[in-house]
Amino acid sequence: IMTVLELILILPLSFLLGLFINRDFRGNGIVKLLCFAPYILSPIVTTLVWFFIVDPGIGLLNIFLKANGLGNMALKWIGGPILTPYTVAIIESWKALGFYSVLFLAGLKMIPRELYEAATMDGASSVKKTWYITLPMLKETIKIVAVYVFINAIQSMQTVYILTNGQPN
Repeated sequence: IMTVLELILILPLSFLLGLFINRDFRGNGIVKLLCFAPYILSPIVTTLVWFFIVDPGIGLLNIFLKANGLGNMALKWIGGPILTPYTVAIIESWKALGFYSVLFLAGLKMIPRELYEAATMDGASSVKKTWYITLPMLKETIKIVAVYVFINAIQSMQTVYILTNGQPN
């Protein structure tokens, strides 16, 4: 469950984030730093931060939901057999999103600008340029990211152990 969900989350989100940070805008460096920060921080630190968010007893998420009259949505995000794999997959995806977006950014930098200029001259929209130029040119990058996601999803025991106090169920 975790591996499939991570693939479903990370591939499109990291591609879109890579497209976003590939643009030139004010504060681009800060956005890149904020996106990559969870990956370079200690896994124990990032997992503990999420523990204090999703813990059923003391977690900020359930406290927020109860305080806003949504107590029926306050669930056992970790520690139970149903939601724990999904919660761990979301946390692992968040932690690794910056790394994979940097891989996509590197792939995007390798695409010749002339292809986009020619498509613009032919009247192609941004969506068509993305669909017919960017995605085909990133085919190998997408494969590499998918393999990395698969390998890292299998190695997520550390997060599970910290979040569930050593007892996934």
